[in-house]
Amino acid sequence: MPASLDSLPDELLKMIVEVVSESDQRCLDLDLRYGLLSRWEGNSVELDYETAVHVAQGRWSMWYGFGVSALASVNRHLRSLAIPLLYERLTYNQLIHPYFKYYVLGENLGRLVKRVDLDLGDDVWTDPTSDHIGLACALRKLPSLTSLRTDVDLLFLHGDTKNDDRHLLETAVEQAAGRVTTLELVNVHQSTLSKLSRLTWRLQHLAFCYDVEHAFDLTNPSWFNRCRDLVSLSIDMVGAYVSEIGPWAPRLMSSVRTIELRSHLPLGDAISYAARLAPEAETLVIHSYQPFVMMPNSPLPPPPDTLPKVRHLTLSGLPVLPIPLASLPMLSLRTFEFKVGDWQPRSARLTFPFVWPFLLQANASIVVLRHVAITNCSASAAAHFATVRPALAAHNIGLSVQTRRDEVDHFAWPGTRWEEKPDVRPLCVEQADAVQATLAWAVERARWLVELGDGTGMQELAEAMKVLRDRQKLDEA
Repeated sequence: MPASLDSLPDELLKMIVEVVSESDQRCLDLDLRYGLLSRWEGNSVELDYETAVHVAQGRWSMWYGFGVSALASVNRHLRSLAIPLLYERLTYNQLIHPYFKYYVLGENLGRLVKRVDLDLGDDVWTDPTSDHIGLACALRKLPSLTSLRTDVDLLFLHGDTKNDDRHLLETAVEQAAGRVTTLELVNVHQSTLSKLSRLTWRLQHLAFCYDVEHAFDLTNPSWFNRCRDLVSLSIDMVGAYVSEIGPWAPRLMSSVRTIELRSHLPLGDAISYAARLAPEAETLVIHSYQPFVMMPNSPLPPPPDTLPKVRHLTLSGLPVLPIPLASLPMLSLRTFEFKVGDWQPRSARLTFPFVWPFLLQANASIVVLRHVAITNCSASAAAHFATVRPALAAHNIGLSVQTRRDEVDHFAWPGTRWEEKPDVRPLCVEQADAVQATLAWAVERARWLVELGDGTGMQELAEAMKVLRDRQKLDEA
């Protein structure tokens, strides 16, 4: 009989709960499609095959992503260790519950909450006024709050006349925004930016998503005067009209070390814009939403001496890298990650081969580069990069390549007049190693599930192996 978790010391149990929490987040990031849990009848498992877990069809157990909740249901001891993680983040729907409205939340639980998400969506004011009371009361019971995500309209409510309930909520949100170190503002528009300067901030991390119906204007820095301690800045201005940045940025944004920009600007313009906004940045993340058909054939690189202190660069959203890495004027760049965009226009697939304008030789502008990561690329592109690896290694540059989850090569359609595909043998070797490692893991997991008597877990593993089992039967026939 396997040993009980209760026999382990609390320090080790806390570490287990934290590891499970990290695993939960990774599962949630995968956007899994969940099936229904099995129903136990005595010693047998009864399954509803219409909605049951079916890994081969992409339906996973409801417990994936909710491991901490499962641990909390085992016994009181594990629940006491899991509660700090379960209460670490609360959402709007949780906070408007009468549980908070009537001050039922005890101080011990209130002190566990560190992050609050008040993104209300499009139907903000369809909620009854009493919800505002509950939300205001809840925010006052969270002394350990460090991170707040809120719709800007909660800070400055619609209309010239405010009833007592709305005024109570506005005051509570203002006070919460004034004591957090991380603030994310949703649906920001120019009429509210100037009002933000009245808040007393001690922010270190600021992110805001701009309302596309308004112009994105940073010529007036009044509200940034309260952000002298910022170390990271994230701006989502996709679809918004972008104005110039005033000369105040180098003075007020000198503390920013990480800047993340989501925009529709061409890559060179986006990098230059980020450089003017945070000239001392050491980490730069650019998410590009520029349509493929609008990409110029020879895009202009950023001007020289742009972001000379950037050490880590991440580019995502584009199907190809429009600017050769060697032309990026970042003299301190040490790590570079390129996340290939998911969408590929059909016309692009059918008219030309997949071209990677990638650095193959050393260049004076990137002599300190040490690692390159390419993610979400096609299988043929991964095979191409495998042939490039030795050339990069000769210059002490590491290379890691990750293909799409579905492993589908979107650029190998039959009958197209394309260049000959590169040698895929290096990729086959890597895939063979991955297959062997996965099968070894499956054998160990099956043994472990038998010891635990976990019928649901074994059913999932059996479903995952079904395709391989069918393939085996075909080969044996």
